[in-house]
Amino acid sequence: MARGIGQGRATALFTVLGMTVGAGMVQLPLIVLGISSLVSASHLAFKMLQWAGAAYLVWLGLRLAFTSSATTAWQVGDVTPLAAAREGMIANLVNPWPIGFMVAFLPQLSIRMGTQ
Repeated sequence: MARGIGQGRATALFTVLGMTVGAGMVQLPLIVLGISSLVSASHLAFKMLQWAGAAYLVWLGLRLAFTSSATTAWQVGDVTPLAAAREGMIANLVNPWPIGFMVAFLPQLSIRMGTQ
């Protein structure tokens, strides 16, 4: 929503596209291979993923704080569509909650579809 408000609809849509592609290309195969279940079950792996997400947010904040006001990242059109998609994908991949949701929801869906 911040991207849509600060940078316009097109940038927000490319960010969402990056988040969706990240889920489809990376997170879904990890679920199929069972690696996401291992991350959810392992306290250490889950904490490492949380810390990676926190580090990414700190990096984004520092980058925004140290850019000059003339070149701030919140101006409309300042972010290219590829950069918006890449940042959306990274944000989704280091966020542990989508993995937790997919691990909890998708295996049940595949079991139900298989029994019909």
